Formats: sequence, structure tokens, C-alpha cells
Amino acid sequence: MKWAFNFRLGLSWKIVGLLGFLILVLFATYAYLNHRNLNNYFALERQNQSQLRNAQLEGMLASMLEQLQVLSQNRLSQVGLNGSDEGPLTDESYQAMSSFWSGLRNNLGYSVDSLMLFDSRARFLDSWGYQTLPLDKLSQDMLFTPTAKNYLHCSKECYLVAVVPYRFSSGLAVVQRYSLVYVIKFNQLMPVMETKLGSMLFTVRADKDSFELLEAAYKKRGALKELLNQWHPSQLALEPVMVEMDDRALEMRLSSLPLAVTNQESFYIGSLVDIDGTMKAVQNAQRNNLLFSVGSLVLLLGSLLVVLKGPLFRVRKVIGLLPLLAQSRYRDVHNEISTLPKMRFSDETDDLANATYQLADQLENMEKELTHRAEELEWLASHDSLTRLINRRQFEILLRQQLMKHERGCLFFIDLDNFKYINDYSGHNVGDRMLRAVSGALEQVLSPNVLCARFGGDEFAFYLPGVDTELAEMVAARVVRVVSQLRIGGKEQLHSASASIGIVAYPEQGDSLDELLAHADLAMYQAKQQGKNCYSLYQRESIKDDKRQRGYWLEQARRAVDQERLQLVFQPIQEMSDGSTSHYEVLLRFQDESNRLVSAYPLIVAAEEGGYISRIDLFVIENAVQTLLGLPASQQHVSLSINLSGRSFADQRVMRQIEKILTASRVDCRRLIFEITETAALNNLTLACEAIARLKALGCRFALDDFGVGFSSFHTLKELPVDFIKIDGSFVRELLNKPSDRVFVKALVEIAGHFGYQTIAEYVENAALYEVLKELGIDYGQGYFIGKPGPMLHSVQPALVEVTAS
Repeated sequence: MKWAFNFRLGLSWKIVGLLGFLILVLFATYAYLNHRNLNNYFALERQNQSQLRNAQLEGMLASMLEQLQVLSQNRLSQVGLNGSDEGPLTDESYQAMSSFWSGLRNNLGYSVDSLMLFDSRARFLDSWGYQTLPLDKLSQDMLFTPTAKNYLHCSKECYLVAVVPYRFSSGLAVVQRYSLVYVIKFNQLMPVMETKLGSMLFTVRADKDSFELLEAAYKKRGALKELLNQWHPSQLALEPVMVEMDDRALEMRLSSLPLAVTNQESFYIGSLVDIDGTMKAVQNAQRNNLLFSVGSLVLLLGSLLVVLKGPLFRVRKVIGLLPLLAQSRYRDVHNEISTLPKMRFSDETDDLANATYQLADQLENMEKELTHRAEELEWLASHDSLTRLINRRQFEILLRQQLMKHERGCLFFIDLDNFKYINDYSGHNVGDRMLRAVSGALEQVLSPNVLCARFGGDEFAFYLPGVDTELAEMVAARVVRVVSQLRIGGKEQLHSASASIGIVAYPEQGDSLDELLAHADLAMYQAKQQGKNCYSLYQRESIKDDKRQRGYWLEQARRAVDQERLQLVFQPIQEMSDGSTSHYEVLLRFQDESNRLVSAYPLIVAAEEGGYISRIDLFVIENAVQTLLGLPASQQHVSLSINLSGRSFADQRVMRQIEKILTASRVDCRRLIFEITETAALNNLTLACEAIARLKALGCRFALDDFGVGFSSFHTLKELPVDFIKIDGSFVRELLNKPSDRVFVKALVEIAGHFGYQTIAEYVENAALYEVLKELGIDYGQGYFIGKPGPMLHSVQPALVEVTAS
């Protein structure tokens, strides 16, 4: 089993820890350097003291020798040896020397073991005291030394041998007649030396591996021997060592005796210096330095904690407020920041608090704006921006919920009569006013809780629950009457409205939403066939007649292609940046039996239902290609955009025929733009992308028509590789009167620009609307203000003309 530890270290402890570590390193370095300096100073001081003691020792021995020389010279001159012949001493001389020997201790302050007298030939004459030095240890070189000199002789004990020559003048020459040899036990001198040197002395003989203790004034010779046995001669001969005896620290040092020796062995004089006080003083100094360092560290870190306490409290407080921002508790954040303790001097924590306060304000404002935008978008997703009625999508959702109650009711489907004439003659602005008047009339007739929607274009629908067909006919008659009373002025003409209404009863004439809508649509066409401006109940027998009517239009569609009764007309689209005409939309017109050009809409509807629309699409493409090939040289830059139906777009055989037409004609495919609707593309997105890729490989371009009607358009933009998008006219008509439409169109333009697409706005009906669209960043505009459809291409400057098979 693995154990997981989640250890959290606060910022204050991190700062204190880091600074504490740095300060500790500094103090440790300081303590180390101080310790090393104290040790170096202590070692240097001990070395200086040792040199001083050696110098004092040499001075003491030289003073002793000088004192002996002075005494000897004075005494011998008094004894009368100056003029005596060499040979044994006379009794008088011997008595005089004996008297001199007796007074030596009083004159010197220490005892002399023996005194020997030699003549100028180094012959032994006589001696006084104990004969502790064998005569064979005295060489002629020692006896004939011109100056007084000290020698050392050690065996079991060490002796100081002082040879003092006695010299006197004989005429002009200085003659040495005698030599006095003083033999003094070294341990007799040690107390005097220790008193003057302030250290305990001892002498040792050193061989290759060990020491032999000879003389020592120290009482504990055994302890001293044990100390010596712990060290090798080579170690003690090089440098002093620290030892401990009787719980005191001592420095033991060996020095070569500043004397000539009578044998060839190695002798040293050792010293034991009590340095316990000095060591304790050094240790106290080091301990005081350590205590000072630790105390300073604690004081500094404590001061740092005190200094950081306030700012870090503010930082923790502000950090604790950040989750409140995610919970949209902006007022709480404001209140908490306002209650933070004030600092005497402002610092970064105040900046953090102020920034958090401002962030809370900005997030609050942003959330309000987003909420407003979301509500607006949510409303736009379910409502028609022109009439402010619910749209078809929302109507179907609510109607499905109503039908789940299994309560009888009636569905009404309304289509305005001759509405296209109003748009074509007076423009879409007048048509929009008419649509708003109709929606107002419906709201006047119907109660507020009735489901009422604009389906798009000039189509409306509403549903009345709990009514039978008899009451439904009464409501429909009233709607027809109220609508027919509407009057809208436009272009010096007063337009009146009329409506054709289809009624279908639930569940008698349809038990599903799709069936009810289909039957209501058929009933509405029945009303139009009855002369318009009326209503019609769904009747199955009447439907048969309607089907015959649609069969008629399908047959007309077949004949129209074969008999060449279809004609292309062109409507210009202007480039907003420079005002030049850069596109043409080619509209399809049908020549009836009276040779009049009328709208091909019923023919196209019948062709789509009958599966004949692909032949019409191929007709449009062939004629558009021929139009391009027949243009004069001045219009070789013109391009055409052709609308493809969803059925043709999904048919691989039709797509191959289109490729064949384009290849065989050798037309510049860069001058062709195929326009598809969002609905057709989304029926099979994968197939649509493949078809677009095939035609784009030839050089063709693509446009997405009716963009913005459904919110799936944003997804479509990301998936489809198109070049242009045409913003649906329902978003353009009310730009001057509805700020929400302006916001929405601007958002669509920004989104399209993000994907690198150019935008085309339909229904540009006046100069004011043109300027607004230009201000919003629309690339191209189309509408009656720019130009009406005509059978001939106008002279254009840019390189795009759009063709549509509708």
C-alpha cells in the first residue's frame, strides 16, 4: 500500500525558511571563520610563547655561565694561580680553592655537584664535591675552549657541564693556564627555570620509537610517562600537542636543548604549559559567538514573521475570496475586501486586494452582460426577430408537448396572399411592415396564451386546444376579416393584405405533429385554390385535387426544360467597400401559356417533390456556363454563383454530370460559385464535404445560403469549407429598428470573419440600411436598392457575379 502525504507549507514559512537558511549559512560561515581565527590566534600565541620560553631558557643558561665565569676569574686571581708553575696545587692554593668551593652555593643560589681543575695541558689537577662526571667524558676540545661554554651530559640523569677557562695576561700575551669545570645536576636548575618560565620542565632521551623520561620536577612522573608513551618521537619533535592531566588542559612541547652534548644521543627538554584557562576562554568566546549567532537568527526570523504577519494575512484573506468569484458572490468579495485591515504604508498586498476588487466588478458586469446576451440569444433561438412571435422550431416543441395531453384541438396554417408582389414592387421594408401588422392582428384576435408562430417568409401558424372544427372556422373567419382590413402604404400605393388559412383537427385529421403540419399545409393550398382570402378545412377529397394540381406543375417542370420555357434573370450584388457591382444573382423565371415570365416557385416545389429538380439544376448550370462563355472580353472577369438543390447535391450521378459539363466546356471554373443551403449540407455532412472537395479541385468556389436561420449554422461554418456566406434576410430587414438584430448580424459577421469567409447581406432596400450594413463590416449587399433582377448582365468592374436557381 502506498501512502500519500499532502504536506502544505505556508508562504510565510517558506519565506522565513529560505531567509533563515541564508542567514544561518551567513552566521555559520561567520562562526566558522571566527572559530578558525581564534584557533589560529591561539596556535600563533602558543608558538610565540614557546619561542619566548626558548629564548628565556637560553638567556638563563648564558647568564649562569657568565656568572660562573665572573666568579671563577675573580677567585682564581685571588688564589694566586697567575704566576704559579704548572703542576700540583700547593696547599695554600688548595685551601683557597676549597674556600671558593664552599662559597659557591651562597653566591649562585643553587648547588654545584662538583668542581674540577685542569691545567693548560688538560691534566686533571684536583676536584671538589662529588665526582659525578667521568673524566673520559671531557675532551681536550672542551677543556681548551677559548670561551666559557655549557655542555650537557646525560646518562641516568642529566648534568650541566660548564667549562670556564681562566686566562691572564703575561706581558703582551693573554695566556690560558687553567680550566674550571662545574658539574651541576639539571634537576637542580629546573625549579629556578620553571619559576622564571612559568611552565613545568622535564628532559627526555629519544630513540627511534619511544621516549625515556630522565629528569622531571613534576611530582607525577608516572602520569608524565604515560603521556609520553602515547606519542611517537617524530610527532612531538615537530609540533606541540594538547594533553589533559588532572582535568586540566596542558600543552606539551619538546625543544632541542641549546647545549652541546657529550654523547651522540638525542636529548630534549620538554615543557608542560597549563593552557586550561586560555582554552576555556577560547571556548567561552566560541560559545558566546554561537549564542550570539543563534540569538540573532531567532531575533531576525521573529522580526520577519512579525513584519510578514500582516501582509500574509491579507494575502491569505484575498486568496480565500477567489472561490467566491467562481460562485458569483461578488458582493461578498467587495464586503470582505472592504473590511481588510489597513496598512500604514501601502504595498503589493494592497495592489492585490484592489485588483481582486476590480476583478469582482468586471466579472459581475461581464456576468450581467453574458446573462443578458444569453437571454437575448435564447430568445432569438425561439422567436422571430421581426414579428416577435415564436419561431417554427419553438412552435413545434410546444405543440408536441400539447399533443402529449391527447386533448382535441385545431391547427391553423396561414399564408399571406400575393405577399411576394408587395416585396417585389415596394421592397422588403414594406413587406416587413406588413408582416408585423399581421402578427399584431393575430395577437389582437387570439388570447395571449395561444401558441402562435411565424414559420418564415409569409407563413404563420397557431394552435387552439379544446376547440372543434365549428369554432375553428369562426376563429379563422375572424382572422381572415381582420387581416383583410390591414393597409400598408409603400411607393405611392396602398397595399392591402389577405390570408389563406388551412385548418386541420386533432386527432381526427392527424395524430402526429408532422401529419398535422402536412395536412394544414395542404388545406392552406386548398384555400388559395378557392380564390384566396379565405380558410379551408382539411378534406381528403380536396387533397386529391391538390395532388392533381401538383402533378400539373410537375409536368410543367418537365415541359419547361424540354420546351425551353425557363429563363435566367440576373440581380446584381454590390461590393460594399467601393460600391462596385461584384456579384449577380441569377433568378429562374417560368414562361406560362400566355408567354408571361412568372415566378418559377410552384414549378420548383413540384420538381423537388417529384424528383425532377436535378434536371432543372443541370439546365441552370449549362446555361450559366454558356452565359460566361458568351460574355465579351470586357466581362471576362465576371463569375457566376449557382444554387444546387439538396437532392442534386447528394446525388453522385448528378455531381459527375456537373463535372463533365464543366470539363467539356473548358470554362474557367474559378468564375463559378455553387451555393448550397444549410439544410441540404446538414442532411449528409460527410457527403457534402466530399462533393465540395470534388468541385473545388476544379477551381469552383462555394457559398452557404440562408446563413443564421438556425443556430446549427455555427457548427456548419466550422465543418464546411465554403468561401462565402449569405446572411438570411430575416436578420437584415429590421436592422434600423431593432438593436438586437444589429447585434446579432454583427456577431455573425465577426464569426464569419474568424473563419475567413466573406459575407453577403440580402434585402438591402434603402440607403440607410446600406450604410448600416457597411458599418457592420458586410462585404457584399443585394436588394432592390442596389438593383432589380433583369435579363441582361450589367457591365461590372469586380470579378464576381452570383447565379441562383430559385
